[in-house]
Amino acid sequence: PILHFDVYGWIGLEIGMDAEKIADFIARLADDVRGYRLHVECPADFGSTEAQLEQYAKIVGLLDARGTNARVVVDERCNTLDDIRLFAEAKAAHLIQIKMPDVGSIADTARAVLACKARGVGAYVGGSCAETDLSARAAVNIAVATQADMMLAKPGMGVDEGISIVGNEQSRLLSTINYRRLQNSHCEVEAATA
Repeated sequence: PILHFDVYGWIGLEIGMDAEKIADFIARLADDVRGYRLHVECPADFGSTEAQLEQYAKIVGLLDARGTNARVVVDERCNTLDDIRLFAEAKAAHLIQIKMPDVGSIADTARAVLACKARGVGAYVGGSCAETDLSARAAVNIAVATQADMMLAKPGMGVDEGISIVGNEQSRLLSTINYRRLQNSHCEVEAATA
């Protein structure tokens, strides 16, 4: 299991907006949950995209140098396709939440995942609790097609509805893919024996 916590910038608010202090805190958290990967989403909000990019790159570098199992997830201040490309190129996150409503289109969501993967950064197809079931199902298809590392259970603030909608669509999609794969292999066998 992966322990994923969205802390909405509260680590920085609590201990100060210093990259080294934040990395120390996250590393101590990771030590407390040995055996599990720890994702910390939005450990601090540095006030602008440029500052977020610079400071997150420092935090990621410090955590990587320590060999910790903690991963920083960027969300706030990384909204557009261009932002995502900047964060991925700068290695300013281990995982980038790609918020479909902010990125703006299904095609740009796919481009964002591929940009992350090309730079060795994790891609998290996320979004908003205020989306519709249709956008949640579209997100599943994009996440599977691009082999994203994670996807958000959405919509809603509860657990059941998001997991049900996303889980059902993923099961339906994977069943369809497997069925088509079997059909194609049967066609290839028939063609080979004819």
